[in-house]
Amino acid sequence: MMKKCAVSLLLALALLGLLPERGYAWGAEGHRIVCEIAWQRLTPAARQFVGDLLRNEPDPVFARTCTWADEVRSTTHRHTAAYHYINIPAGAEGVDLARDCGDADRRCVTWAIHHYANRLTERSRSHQERNEALKFVAHFVGDLHQPLHAGRPEDLGGNRVRVSFFGNTGTAERPLNLHSVWDSAILRRAEHRWPGSAHQLNAQVTPFDAERWETLDVLGWTNESFRIADLFAYAELPTDGFIASSYYRPALGYSEAQMQKAGVRLAYLLNHAANGTLALPTLPI
Repeated sequence: MMKKCAVSLLLALALLGLLPERGYAWGAEGHRIVCEIAWQRLTPAARQFVGDLLRNEPDPVFARTCTWADEVRSTTHRHTAAYHYINIPAGAEGVDLARDCGDADRRCVTWAIHHYANRLTERSRSHQERNEALKFVAHFVGDLHQPLHAGRPEDLGGNRVRVSFFGNTGTAERPLNLHSVWDSAILRRAEHRWPGSAHQLNAQVTPFDAERWETLDVLGWTNESFRIADLFAYAELPTDGFIASSYYRPALGYSEAQMQKAGVRLAYLLNHAANGTLALPTLPI
């Protein structure tokens, strides 16, 4: 009886669109870790800024709101589905926005960060619009720093690349893919959890690291993720797709560094937004 009830509940949730989709960058834990790192680096004015925008949330903890963009992309905000990633051809010199983000009906994560960051600073907009802009920016900065969200178009950022992760191949209905490994499996194996892992990773960021990473060059962030995807995530993947320690260890290093960078950069962006000095470089599209 209990098993039947559980199945019925899953079916009901699926019909209501409440089951999570696959392919969310970093998974819920990763997004919360990024946002917690950012929160720890916000100025008092920026914490007030963020808190004011989240004051009507059922759960106004900043890190918890950072998964909202995934929750609505298949329901109330379907137009944002393509904003979570950018596809860049293998071997390209880097991002070409006309090629990779030129479709005005779809756009990409690089464009979305600019779009919602600018909306966040527009005081003439409603509280709800700016609340959503904050949650989108926080999420998309995390998305962009997951290397497979700057992956190849032909395999949908690794979603079509089947792999084995320490013997786990998924199921017949949902075989494990490279994108999912970078989203969640790597972090899960390392037992990274919010908020503890966020505090640990934030403490490892040196002043020298922060100074190097604190930029608003979203194109540069995009190229950074693309190079990790192109030169490591794909290039070093064993030909048989069997991922073990020799791939996992450096992949974990990249993942941890990317979460740190995302947190530092998100804080830098929000600190500027809070004091009215946010000036993102113009995108060439």
